[in-house]
Amino acid sequence: MVLFNRVGEFLKLKTMKYLIVGALALGLILTSCNKEEIETIEESVITVDIEKAAGSYRVWYDNGNQPGQDGVDYGCKGSGGNCLDTVVVTASMASPEIAGDLVDTVGSGNTGAVIDIFKHYGRELSEVIPANLIEGVIGGELQVSNKGTFEKNEIVYLNFNDRRGNTKSVIPLRK
Repeated sequence: MVLFNRVGEFLKLKTMKYLIVGALALGLILTSCNKEEIETIEESVITVDIEKAAGSYRVWYDNGNQPGQDGVDYGCKGSGGNCLDTVVVTASMASPEIAGDLVDTVGSGNTGAVIDIFKHYGRELSEVIPANLIEGVIGGELQVSNKGTFEKNEIVYLNFNDRRGNTKSVIPLRK
């Protein structure tokens, strides 16, 4: 009788071990499946957003005529480029005065002063300029130039270039 009790206890213990190991394995399998599904969904959303954004940007053009005329000699047109939508600078965003100071400083060609203004007004400028462009100018990876005038109903284009002179992004600003 004692032998049957010990065998029964052994079987119960062995069964419990298998149940615990099986439950853990099932939990890991279910968790890993959900994680893969989530990662796949997130990756496809990011891809769609990038493709949508890249297709909606206009293309920067500049035929070199100085000073040139906006819309004739330079500007943004078409789609599939690196020219972002025109930003109308209002007091609720970066103030027009800060944007005006930025345009004047960029127009001066003084690299040190340009970096200083991006450092000093970075938070305010981030309302109209993506953070990666601001950081690129401050870090020296990007240079910025402008074309046009920052007057009412006029557009000034901030052209962000890499060290080789390749246009990375253009931001049109209007008062």
